[in-house]
Amino acid sequence: MLRQGNHRLVPGPDEWEKWCIKGLSDSALSLILDLHNYKVMNSKFPGDIKDMWLTYMHKRGIRTDLSNYCGLVLSNFLANSPMMWLNYKLVPYVAKLNVIPETQVAMQQGVQTCDVMSYLVSVKCYTEHHHQMVYALQCDQMKGFDYLAPSGFYDALKAYRFPDAICDLDKAAQKQTKAYIHTAYGVTGPIVIDRLTKQGGPLSPIKSTLTTSLGHRYLDNLASTDPGALIMTMKAWKANDVHTPNDCIQVRVTMVEATDDSYLFAITLTTLQKLCLEAERFHTCMGG
Repeated sequence: MLRQGNHRLVPGPDEWEKWCIKGLSDSALSLILDLHNYKVMNSKFPGDIKDMWLTYMHKRGIRTDLSNYCGLVLSNFLANSPMMWLNYKLVPYVAKLNVIPETQVAMQQGVQTCDVMSYLVSVKCYTEHHHQMVYALQCDQMKGFDYLAPSGFYDALKAYRFPDAICDLDKAAQKQTKAYIHTAYGVTGPIVIDRLTKQGGPLSPIKSTLTTSLGHRYLDNLASTDPGALIMTMKAWKANDVHTPNDCIQVRVTMVEATDDSYLFAITLTTLQKLCLEAERFHTCMGG
């Protein structure tokens, strides 16, 4: 796990840098490993390990405009290590079980954005070749990493029958976290943050993807019985002139996602409107 990701991370309140921990001896690392295992096995974060620093960084434009700054959260290595370990183990496990829908590019090992573009081009070629009118709607899910309710992640774990220990560990990591704001006039008192999915955290991508996968599969179930859904088939199948097994292949295209950007497909405006409404309802319920 120490070999993964950025080795030059900015240290948090504990001032432990990842590259320093990586270079420790086996005897020193055993102490860190014992504390790491304690948190994982008991779902507890002792002391002030979860305390964070809140600061800001100038991005662009004039420096007197606060909208040109972005906030940064600096957390302790010991607070992040259990979540990094969970993400390191959970991502390949999810891929092995095919939990994430195939048309979601995020968290798919070996899949790139160009693969989604190729898939969309295939849909376009199908519509032109078969003279099929297809309606597509681009949706930008406003409930992204930073507005996503943790309950959606827990519902997804329950639906996919993952161990309850994952929920317990995540709840312990998000419960009653103190954040100290660093300003030009000094450090403020602590702000207690409870049950908030932090953008940029180790589990943010997988939590968002698992949550939205429930909505993706929900729309697939609705489209399976809707005559207005887009189903790509061979011309031979429509003409009852089937010669090979490949002529019987049917592909239902309901939703294509790239993290929090998505496209909805249908052959009628009524079906497209229905899918869009249900998607908005889902994200409203799962939002923070």
